[in-house]
Amino acid sequence: MGALKPNLDPDQLAKSPGTVKDIDLQLEWHRQFDPHIPKKSVLKRKAEKLDALIVAVNHLNNGEVKIAEAEEEMSGNGGETDEDVDGEDPGLE
Repeated sequence: MGALKPNLDPDQLAKSPGTVKDIDLQLEWHRQFDPHIPKKSVLKRKAEKLDALIVAVNHLNNGEVKIAEAEEEMSGNGGETDEDVDGEDPGLE
């Protein structure tokens, strides 16, 4: 799931949503952070899936859903900066 680059532009999604598989992958990514996205089994048609995806993107873009905590976990350093690791500011040498 980490390799997926989510499309966070609702206008672009509306114009060119991609395949049902593309939409399903995007929805799966958003479900990690947004508990309000309907389950895959509930969304039967492409139009329903696309509507749910656009709502999810809007939640994220409006700040209703936060992904920073999960991104830190996925980065592998637990949110540490270079300064945290070596005690020095990497820009000051």
